[in-house]
Amino acid sequence: MSDTPIFDKNNPIVSKPLPWWAGYAKAVVGALLAGILAFLSALLPFLQEGAPVSLVGWITAVIAGLGTIAGVGGLVYSVPNRIKE
Repeated sequence: MSDTPIFDKNNPIVSKPLPWWAGYAKAVVGALLAGILAFLSALLPFLQEGAPVSLVGWITAVIAGLGTIAGVGGLVYSVPNRIKE
């Protein structure tokens, strides 16, 4: 393992403060992408068969998407962007 510190006050790139909205933007983008992926993954079995998607299939896909958006959004927001001093 290297002896180089992760946070270096002398390096302007590493020590530049992030804007106040960075945590929110990270959470929103991560949640939306994960929700879209979960929604499409829930519909994939129906689309592979070539059969029309039933009501249960749509409900399952929506619940999977919304549940993933809520879970991933909260999880990503709670993870800090960088190590605090």
